[in-house]
Amino acid sequence: MAYNIKLHDKYSELHLILQKNLRNSSVWFIKFLVLFMTSSIKVGSISFGKLGLGMDNKATKWSNIRIIERYLYTYKWCLDSISNVIMKLLPHKGKYILLLDKTSWKFGRFEYNIMMLAVAYEGIAIPIFWSLLNDKEGNGRDGVSSEVERIDLLNRFETLFGFSRVLCLIADREFIGNVWFTHLKSKKIKIYIRIRNNAVVMHKGSEIQVKSLFKHLNINDKMILSSSRYIYEHKLFLSATLFINDQNKPELLIVAAFEHDKQALPQYAKRWQIETMFKALKSNGFNLEDTHLESVEALNKLLYITALSFIWAYLNGIYLHDITPIKVLKHGYKQISIFKAGFERIQLSLLRNHDDFNQLVLKLSHS
Repeated sequence: MAYNIKLHDKYSELHLILQKNLRNSSVWFIKFLVLFMTSSIKVGSISFGKLGLGMDNKATKWSNIRIIERYLYTYKWCLDSISNVIMKLLPHKGKYILLLDKTSWKFGRFEYNIMMLAVAYEGIAIPIFWSLLNDKEGNGRDGVSSEVERIDLLNRFETLFGFSRVLCLIADREFIGNVWFTHLKSKKIKIYIRIRNNAVVMHKGSEIQVKSLFKHLNINDKMILSSSRYIYEHKLFLSATLFINDQNKPELLIVAAFEHDKQALPQYAKRWQIETMFKALKSNGFNLEDTHLESVEALNKLLYITALSFIWAYLNGIYLHDITPIKVLKHGYKQISIFKAGFERIQLSLLRNHDDFNQLVLKLSHS
C-alpha cells in the first residue's frame, strides 16, 4: 500500500532514525510516521482535522486526513516493532522498573479503559504495551482487567525483552488475585502491589480484614510486618502507612511483596510516574481525547504513534533540563514538567522553522 507522501528535506534525519529502527517497514509508512509525529507536536492534538492542517507537505487537509485514516484503519502494522523501538530509544542501561496501571479516556461516543504496562524512567513512565479493555465495537466491560489479560500483557513484554533486566513490578490494588500472583512468582518478578484494605487475612486463628493489622498507625507512621501473611492464597509480606489524601482525609496504604523488604513503600511511591504520563498524553500535550476514533484497532495504532512522539519529547526535555535545570517553585514543583519542556521546544522549532530541528531529532539516536 503506497501513498504519494513527500517529505520536506528538514525531516530527513528523523526519517533515517525511524527507518534504521523499523527496518522491515515500507518507506511510505516511515514517511507517514514522520508527518504524524511532527504534526501532533506542532498542533498539540491528535484531532485528524488539526493533524491534516499541521502536516508539512503539499497535500490538502482533506488528503492528509484520508492518508491518516488509511494507515490507521487498513494498513497492517507490526505493533510490537514500535514497542521494540521505544525500548531501544531509552538511554537507561540498568534494570527496569515496570509500572502497571489502568486509565479511562473518552474517544467519540465511547469511554475506553486502557491497561498500560510502562517503564519508569527519570521521573515519568514510558508506555511500552497496553490493552484496550473494550470489545471491537468499543463497548466496555466495567473497566476491570482480568488476570488473564494482565498475564497476556506481561507475556508480550517477556517475548520481546525477557525479564532478566526487570527489577520489579509496581501496581495498584486492582491488580491482585491468586492466578496473577502465581504467574508473577513463577517468573521470579519482585512485586510492590497495593492490596485492598478489606482483604481477608488469618490472625491468631481468626479471619480479619487486613486493615486491622495496622489500626494503631498515626498519620505518616510506617509499619513493616516482620512475618508474612497468607492473602490471595499466597504468603505476602506487608508494609503500610497512613497518610492524608487529596480529599484531606486519612487513608491507609498497604503494599504487598513476595519477600520482606524495607523498600516496599518507597518503591511503590514511584507509581505516581505513570499518572504523570497519563496526564501528558491526555491533556498536557497531545490531547488524546480530541480524536473521535471508535475502532479499537485504529485507536491502538494511534496510541503507538503517540508513544513515539511522547518519548521524543521527553528525551529532549531531559536534555534541556540537564543544560539549564528547570526552576522549582515555592510549592516544590517544577515551573514546567520535563516532558512539557521538551514538547514545547520541538513545537517551537516546528512552528518557527528553526534550523536546530535536526539537533532535537538527534536526541532519538543516542542508542
